[in-house]
Amino acid sequence: MELKVQVLGSSHIYAMLKGRIETRNTFEFEYLGNYNSGSRIIVPEHGAWDDYALLPDLRAWLQALEAERLLVTISGSDWLNYCLSKREEEFDFVLPSHPDLPEIEDARLIPYAEIRSELRLHIRHVVLGLRVISETASMPIVYIEPPPPIEDDAHVMEHAPPGLKQLCLAHGVTKAPLRHKMFLLHSEIIREECERSGVEFFPVPPDNITEAGYMRAEHIKDDSMHANNAYGAALLRALDDKFS
Repeated sequence: MELKVQVLGSSHIYAMLKGRIETRNTFEFEYLGNYNSGSRIIVPEHGAWDDYALLPDLRAWLQALEAERLLVTISGSDWLNYCLSKREEEFDFVLPSHPDLPEIEDARLIPYAEIRSELRLHIRHVVLGLRVISETASMPIVYIEPPPPIEDDAHVMEHAPPGLKQLCLAHGVTKAPLRHKMFLLHSEIIREECERSGVEFFPVPPDNITEAGYMRAEHIKDDSMHANNAYGAALLRALDDKFS
C-alpha cells in the first residue's frame, strides 16, 4: 500500500530532497525555515520549560495536514554549534552509555550531568517542538536522527560556519571524539523526548555511518555539518523500505 509521507524539517531535509530517488511511497517536503529562519518554532524562544507554544502558522499547517505519516527533524546540528570550537580551554566528558569512547588527553573533564543539562537547554526548541508537534498532528510521527559527525578535523576546520570561524581560528576545532559524544548525547536527549511523546525515533541507517560512528567520506557535503545527496538518497531508500 502506497503511503503519503510528509517530511517536515530544517536544512538536513535537503539531502533527501536533492538526492531524491524513485520510491514506492510518496514523499513530500516542508521546510521549517519557512516559519522561522533559524527553525526555532517554539515561542518564546528562550522561555521556561513550562512556558511554550508552537508558532501559530505552523500549528495551522499541521492541523490541516493530510498524510499517513509525518517525518520530523528539527535543527539537527545544534550539538556541533555548541562544541565546534575548543574555546579557551579544551574540554571533554564521559558519556555513560558509551563509557569506552576515548577521552581527549589533557582536556578538562566536565561532569556529565552539567553537559547534559546545558545541551538539553540549548536544544529546548527541539525537545518542546517535538512535544507540541506530537500534540498537534493527527498521524503517526517518526523523528529522523540527524547525520552523524564528520571525523576529519581538517575538513571541519576548513568549513566552519562564519559565525564560529573566528573562534575556531583562535582556539582550533574540537577533536572528533568529543564531537561524536556530543552527537550521541544530542540523540539520546531527543530519543528520550520521543519516548515521552509517543514518537518513533529513526536512527541513522547502518549504510550511512562508519563502524566508528562517523559520516562516511562519500556522504560529506562541502561544509562542517551537512550530508550530501548520496546520503539523502540512502536515507530516503531506508525510509521507503520502512513504510513498504
